[in-house]
Amino acid sequence: MNKYQKWLDAKADEKAAVERRRQIEEELNQELGIPEDLDSSHTFEDGEYKIKVTGRVNKKVDAKQAQEIAAEHDLVDDLDKLFRWKAEINKKHWSAETAEIFAPAITSKPGSVSWAIERIDGVTTG
Repeated sequence: MNKYQKWLDAKADEKAAVERRRQIEEELNQELGIPEDLDSSHTFEDGEYKIKVTGRVNKKVDAKQAQEIAAEHDLVDDLDKLFRWKAEINKKHWSAETAEIFAPAITSKPGSVSWAIERIDGVTTG
């Protein structure tokens, strides 16, 4: 078996294992009455097992709308206390010149390498 097929097989095994684990977690959520919108941690014991269940509700802020609401309610000065503002590079407007100017304010850290392998003939195993 070649190295690429080994990778494809390992990926298929990984996907199946994740699907199986998620199904078990869903069964446990139902059995234990864990709400879908859990936004905290709970720890409990069951026989020889210690179980910690942590839920998080992700929230997304429309920055423009938040600023408009703050202006309507005279809360503009409180925005920096109520929200964290994250500067992100807008690559569409980025140039070599702006990169040089802002270089002291930017830290670069390599991410992990991502792989995607497919069989050209469409045949997969595993």
